[in-house]
Amino acid sequence: MSNDSKGQPHLLISVLDDDPLRARRDARELLTEASEADPTVSLRFPSPARR
Repeated sequence: MSNDSKGQPHLLISVLDDDPLRARRDARELLTEASEADPTVSLRFPSPARR
């Protein structure tokens, strides 16, 4: 998660889990909590690894 405002601090949270769906759900829950403190937070998912 991060806000993309230039010159502003960024919050980056990594959720590591063997189950990608569970990791996304957990990340969305964290986003909900963080957005109460900072409404500019956003959620970014990494691109799938290319093989």
